[in-house]
Amino acid sequence: MYHRARIVSAGTSGIGTTRRSTFIASRRKFWVTTSMQFNSYSKLPDKTFKWNESRPEEVSIRLKTVLASTSMGISEEERKKRIDILHESLDSLGIDSNDLENAAFRSITTTDGYNQEYGKSAIRAYRTFVNPRPSKVDTVRSENVNVAAMRCARQIDFLCKRHRSHETEWVRHHDNLVGDEGNLKRKQFHIILVLDNIRSAFNVGSIFRTADACGCCKVITTGITPHPKGAGAEKVAKSALGADRIVQSCHFETTKEAINYLRTKRPNMLLVGMETTKLSKKYTEVTYPGSMNGDSDEEVDNLTPGTVLVLGNEVTGVDTTIMPKLDVMVEIPMFGSKNSLNVASCAPVVLYEILRQWEETTDEKLK
Repeated sequence: MYHRARIVSAGTSGIGTTRRSTFIASRRKFWVTTSMQFNSYSKLPDKTFKWNESRPEEVSIRLKTVLASTSMGISEEERKKRIDILHESLDSLGIDSNDLENAAFRSITTTDGYNQEYGKSAIRAYRTFVNPRPSKVDTVRSENVNVAAMRCARQIDFLCKRHRSHETEWVRHHDNLVGDEGNLKRKQFHIILVLDNIRSAFNVGSIFRTADACGCCKVITTGITPHPKGAGAEKVAKSALGADRIVQSCHFETTKEAINYLRTKRPNMLLVGMETTKLSKKYTEVTYPGSMNGDSDEEVDNLTPGTVLVLGNEVTGVDTTIMPKLDVMVEIPMFGSKNSLNVASCAPVVLYEILRQWEETTDEKLK
């Protein structure tokens, strides 16, 4: 925010008619000389001037005096240096620094609003770097200005790209959650994920997003696995970005209880474990029961064929006492030195293979 002062019409009593006026210098002088940024109006002194319609220049002079007396920002020399280094960094990233400076200036001095080429966030990031908040002056002076300028330039570059992407009509950025009747517009297939003692809440959140994308009807968590209704819920939500509220889930104290539940409630589902063992098959060599037709309702369609995918702990994998209780073990081929992928990376690989097989089956039936 920039310095404002209350101006009171002459001849009125009390506060009178309040007007706002902002002292504006030339573009370069505005950035370099005035140092007008403040966090809030509460930090400004309560100055009241008599407004004389015939002598507006008097008010301008007094405003300038107030601005100078309340300026607590960096010095003119420091600001010039920050501008020059920031412009060098911006130019190195292919951003027209002079054009951005002009856009930032016009966003304050005119009624044009924010330049649509850069967007509000990028312009504000530029302004904040050029005119740091008074409360941040000590921090600004203690850091390497070259490093800070490049960091700010990269942030501006990202914000510009994000703005252009959001403004492009043919790029989708919004979740299509609500249907015509107010229900979640989401397909559900007969796929259930079992998370066997996964320790990372961020992995769990990522798997929930994958589960939503692939139309899984449920995610079952067991043991120490963080889950939406228990320990680690906040961290799960942070990486799930709302998917933890969309996909149904439940928690069991042990994986054995979860397997017994599935054998009883969903007897026609194939239980598939993901683990690198001598008995594991390549994930593309297994035929997964189920289809792309219809939505899954566990309470009604509990006898419909489907697939359960069991994912294990990041370090120890699927519990060895659980493996014998499963129908088949699958693995993803590794061509590097590491034995496996991260669990959150494995899930979408196999899930999309399941959907690919079902889609092919559906297409063949339609021919």
